Amino acid sequence: MDRLASKTLVSLVLVLGLSTLLFFFVDKPCIFFLAAHKETLASLAHPISALAKGNIWQSLLALGLLILFYHDYRYGSNRGSKELFYILLSIMIASLLGENLKFLLARYRPTLLLSQGQYGFSFLVDHWSQNSTPSGHTFRAFSLMTALGLTWPRYRWLFLTPAILIALSRVILLDHYPSDIVLGAYLGILSALWARWFLFYNELCQ
Repeated sequence: MDRLASKTLVSLVLVLGLSTLLFFFVDKPCIFFLAAHKETLASLAHPISALAKGNIWQSLLALGLLILFYHDYRYGSNRGSKELFYILLSIMIASLLGENLKFLLARYRPTLLLSQGQYGFSFLVDHWSQNSTPSGHTFRAFSLMTALGLTWPRYRWLFLTPAILIALSRVILLDHYPSDIVLGAYLGILSALWARWFLFYNELCQ
């Protein structure tokens, strides 16, 4: 735990530093540029972004839990059911932390920058237009794909590629800033790492 905790602390400082730089120097110019070229890119980004819509993932989580409960009730717990629980737990942790951060920070979305010139944070607001960071699509995608990559390391880049594409699609569609997807990706990865430590502590310590 000490090793993971220290890596978490160091990476948190680095990610917050990067996000701060993006906030002041990159986010706004990026959105203004993409707004001028949205029609060209949006047709490609929409179907990719749709893969991580919240209602779809809620349904998948519910289905996964039903499968898990049925399997354990009928056949008993085994390695496969533990891995499934790990994957579901990774998504749940990321979603719990991410949704609360959205409310706490209440960052204005790019649409408000483009329409009203609003940029920054309003804090403690539960409204779509002011819940920009971290990106929900991104933390859901990265929590799932990181968990899959840790479960089957041989295919980790095959899993992470769609997560990266989903994150980029959110910026292209002007729903998020670059710093939002950086924070979302970090949160998803971190959730999967800590969930694995929690469930497989004895194996990881050997």
